[in-house]
Amino acid sequence: MAASAAKVCSLHLAERQAWTDRAQLVLLGYAPTDARAFQRSAGLTVDGVVGPKTRTALHQALLALPPVSTSPKPAPRLNWLRRVLAFFRS
Repeated sequence: MAASAAKVCSLHLAERQAWTDRAQLVLLGYAPTDARAFQRSAGLTVDGVVGPKTRTALHQALLALPPVSTSPKPAPRLNWLRRVLAFFRS
């Protein structure tokens, strides 16, 4: 039983890692399955496999991106709601 649980856990970890690899490629402007293009631009061995060296390069490339502005958006104005309510009141 413990062996099958470990296998399931290992598969789940592999799926999460593959998802993270694809997400990092997209955040850097590549297609989710275009590891080769990233490897080529990063000066890595181009094999299409996202291994430890590619993951390290992905991480370094993400760290080099400029920070994202986190300023809050202004609250939406509710004038349209007031007009609708005024219409139904009259």
